[in-house]
Formats: sequence, C-alpha cells, structure tokens
Amino acid sequence: MWSLCCKGIDKENETSAHCYWNKITSVLSSIDSEYNERTDKNTVDADKNLLKNRFLCDFEDEVFYNYIYAFVRYGLMDFKIGKDHVRLSFKNDQIRMCLTKAGLILELKTYLICSELLSSQRGDCLTGVTIDWDGEDDLSSDIKYLYDDDDPSSAIDTTNEIDVLANFGLLPYFISCKNGKFTSEELYKLYSVSERFGKGYGVKIIVAACLENSLGAARKTILQRAADMGIIIVDNVNRLTDDEFSSALRKAMELPNKVVSY
Repeated sequence: MWSLCCKGIDKENETSAHCYWNKITSVLSSIDSEYNERTDKNTVDADKNLLKNRFLCDFEDEVFYNYIYAFVRYGLMDFKIGKDHVRLSFKNDQIRMCLTKAGLILELKTYLICSELLSSQRGDCLTGVTIDWDGEDDLSSDIKYLYDDDDPSSAIDTTNEIDVLANFGLLPYFISCKNGKFTSEELYKLYSVSERFGKGYGVKIIVAACLENSLGAARKTILQRAADMGIIIVDNVNRLTDDEFSSALRKAMELPNKVVSY
C-alpha cells in the first residue's frame, strides 16, 4: 500500500501518485461513510448510479477503477460489478482503515520505521495514541457547562490524538503525520500537546509528503512558523527509500548510531 501511495500504478504518473492516492481514499471514505450502517464493515454494496453520479462526479472513472483493480491484484480487496450494484470487499479491518483514510498509511509507515529504529536503542513507540488532558475518566459533576442537557450522564472531555508517540531515554517524541493539506493550526496543536505533556523536553516532529503540492503558496510560511516553534519537519518522505526515510527520522530524533547501554 505504501508503494502504491508513493509510486502509483503507472511509473509514468509517479509524480501524481500521492495526489491520486488521496483522491482514491477520499472516494472510498465517502462510500464507507454512506453505508456505515452495514453489518459487515469490510463489505460494501454500493449503488452503481450513486457511485458514478455522486462519488465519482469530480473524478476520472478510469483512474479510480485502475486503482481498484490494482488493489484487487495485490490482494487488498475484492471487487464485483453487478447489474445495479458494485461490491467492494476489503481484506480486513486494518486494510479498510488504510484505504478509507488517506493519512493512515503514512502513520503506519512512520510507526514501522520509528519502531525499527528504537528496537535496537531500547526505546519504545506507539501509534494512534489518545491523550486525555485531565487524566480522568469522568469530569467533575459541578462543571455543568460541559455536559449535554439532553444527556446528563454525558461528558465532553479534552483529548488529542498523537499519530506516533515515541520515547528514547528520558525524551518523548511527538510525531504528527501529514499526507495532505494542513494549516498552521496543526502546528499549534502539536506544540501545545508537546509542551503540556513533554514539560519542555518533548521533541516535536512533523512527517509530511509533498508539502510543495499540498500547501502551495503557504509552504514557506508554514516552514518558517514551524522552525520558530521548534518543530522539525521531515518532508517528501513519499520520495524516499526505507533507508532514506529511516536516516531522515534518525537525524530528526537525534538518535545515536550505536546501541545505548544502561
């Protein structure tokens, strides 16, 4: 899946592969959401007219189906066309999640690279970590304005999800993965979480793909603001080999080349 995201299905279109991946996964995400009440989450029976007139109205049909057939060839899903419906069957839950959320494949790849780096360094690495700001399961009952009047038992809690959370020695690493467009707001989210839970020692890293395409004219502003906030950006990872990706992440994390003994 990472190879398809980075290189696409046709080497002649490799420069557009990353954009195509985001578009394909966006279409699949829309289909997945439209039929979210289904019993089998990994199988979708979509109306053919709805697929064409709503989900593919701003997309080239040929490119979409070429990618779907590539997913079938790689064993990621099955695809059948009936008279009125098309059936998409994802291989398993994780593949469905990767193919219906554009950025998840980058999170997973970053986690795997990071985990391999830290496995020999006696560090640790997790992905998809949810941080609860107050550390409590339930809020105090006297904070009435955070409750839903229609559901007195409900509580609104402040949480943030960290794409990849790692630690080496005494240093925590807060890694945010961006596989598409984002704004400066994401910088402030990463900065605030790192400062709150890293107590000034947290290392803030953004792993990104094709910033020049996803951010356009805002790229220089984002890069400068990130630098001012002490956020390290590892860019164009979709163009790197695994060894290059690993080397770039090692440099950003300032990890030693040799195993550290305690």
